[in-house]
Amino acid sequence: VARVSTRSFLFFRLSPAEEQQHKCYLLRQGEIRKRIDAYSNQSKFKQLINKIYSVSYPVQIIQNIASDIFSGSTPVAKGNAYIEPPNGVRFLRSGEITEDGEVTSMGEVHITEEVHNGLLRRSQLNSGDVLIAIVGATIGSVGVYERNKPSNINQAIAVVRLRDKEILPKYLCYYLKSNIGQGLLDFFKRPVARANINLEEISEIPVLIPPREIQLSLVAAMDEARSHRKQKLAESDALLSSLDDYLLNTLGLEPPVKDDRKVFAIQTSIISGRFDPHFHAPNFKNIYRLLSKTTTKKLGEIVKFSKDYWNPKDEEKITFRYIEISNVKPQTGEAIWTETLTKEAPSRARMLVHGDDIIVSLTRPHHGSIAHLSEEFDGCIASTGFAVIRSVSKLLNREYLWCILRSQLSLQQMLQRASGGNYPAITRSELENIIIPIPEISIQEKIVREIQHRRSEAQRLRSEAETGWQIAKQWFEDQLLGGS
Repeated sequence: VARVSTRSFLFFRLSPAEEQQHKCYLLRQGEIRKRIDAYSNQSKFKQLINKIYSVSYPVQIIQNIASDIFSGSTPVAKGNAYIEPPNGVRFLRSGEITEDGEVTSMGEVHITEEVHNGLLRRSQLNSGDVLIAIVGATIGSVGVYERNKPSNINQAIAVVRLRDKEILPKYLCYYLKSNIGQGLLDFFKRPVARANINLEEISEIPVLIPPREIQLSLVAAMDEARSHRKQKLAESDALLSSLDDYLLNTLGLEPPVKDDRKVFAIQTSIISGRFDPHFHAPNFKNIYRLLSKTTTKKLGEIVKFSKDYWNPKDEEKITFRYIEISNVKPQTGEAIWTETLTKEAPSRARMLVHGDDIIVSLTRPHHGSIAHLSEEFDGCIASTGFAVIRSVSKLLNREYLWCILRSQLSLQQMLQRASGGNYPAITRSELENIIIPIPEISIQEKIVREIQHRRSEAQRLRSEAETGWQIAKQWFEDQLLGGS
């Protein structure tokens, strides 16, 4: 550690700065904690640690309250490791841990029981395990696994299995999700391009441990706050996912009659291209009967797909913004991107997208992972698992097209034209054959106005949900730091 002189010929001086805002600082050797890097020795972390140990409640590091701390791994894609849900065993990834501490059912991946009980037998989950995301963009997400069904995890999740029944898994979850816990996870992580925390560091996190009755009280209050948040988010999602009835009514169409017969006959004269029973199922035929009552065109006649490809070898930036299929929420069609190291670019990260593009998942297309990208997505890279619609005919309002593609009228056609067992997929040429109803522009605009209204109302509900949740987390922290 260099000595800093106070003599006047120095080209700079260190002076007081606003608390936690300074970028340059000195540190005595005896004050260095854990690592000698500048990041982890910032004063904000020192203040956080001091604050925790100044509270009257006991403090234990996770190693002393856990019977086990472990992570998982990802089996290679080749071979028979994976199986189509609901068969096999749920395989959790860090992005499936939600903000309020639950495990989402969106975009489930399943592995075979052989892999679960063989290669990944060390990372099998028990109900009550606390899950912590320890790698990448979702680092710091925390949840509790509360299911009694067999499940497994990948290497981006650390599991804390508590030893002492006096410590509630939900309490530890809410503690780590509070500003205190997030600050501690921030302290231990390595802030490189792909941030990470290892299991040894997880084991060293200090935990404030109030009496069990106080834990129960804190958990009950946070559960109630979480319930309010979920209710508002569910109302928000319902506004965006229940457009089918409105669409059909506005288009002057009756809902198609369901016909789930497994045994049926068709005339050989109408068979063309596909001979499999799935393609000719009665349910699909009813959709075409319905569409025949209105003006329609094939998708390939009214749009043009983008052919803009991206090569990571030509990228000068260290990271890029990547959209994979799991980044599009099937229920609402909303997308996010993940900041990804360019040198670790997946082989499917090749599609350059721009604002106003519509991206359509070609894998399991009937799930509805279809997004209309805003300008903030300009320059992102999407998976080759998407078809990217760039140009749209003047006959169509782009927002209307996004909505109709996400309706069951279109999704069922995609399911019909998909092929493959475990992961049904549709080719772009088959996607071009999807029949799109084209009403007058005035009707399309009416539908778009309703979409925009619902999006605005959905955003309001989300904002209320997040505000209430942040208030609850601050209350939780205040109760702990107030001592006993």
